[in-house]
Amino acid sequence: MLFILRSLIRQHQQNMQMNTNSFFSKKRILITGACGTVGRELVRQLLEYHALELVGVDNNESELFFLEQQFSEYSNAKFFLADVRDEAKLTRIMQDIDIVFHTAAYKHVILCERSPYEAVQTNILGVQNVILAAAGLSEAGEWGGKFAVPVQELQILQ
Repeated sequence: MLFILRSLIRQHQQNMQMNTNSFFSKKRILITGACGTVGRELVRQLLEYHALELVGVDNNESELFFLEQQFSEYSNAKFFLADVRDEAKLTRIMQDIDIVFHTAAYKHVILCERSPYEAVQTNILGVQNVILAAAGLSEAGEWGGKFAVPVQELQILQ
């Protein structure tokens, strides 16, 4: 009985893997905060899923350079220096993007308490900028049709 259950679970995982691979292989994906722990793991996994195009953005120039070097073998990966505080730049970069994974954020509470203005600019207004750019609401006033994925809901790191 245990063998049958394990076989069923393995088959389900293989089916999910095939569905995930085919889903992402037809998508242009953008990841904010690409140099962070979660963003870097998403970059790695989505490139393994053969995303049509993967765009990583971050405001950390040195880490972005190293990330680009790490994934230089992937011709479908592009990395740009950008900040979620800049809605106009996000809007330009998100042209033709299908899915947005937003991982850019300040996460250390003590530092955010010491620098509340920067925390609000990135963690609140930055989220608003990502949503507006992804939705295409900046100028057109219409929904742009992109998925915006709240990464705190994902379980990518197991």
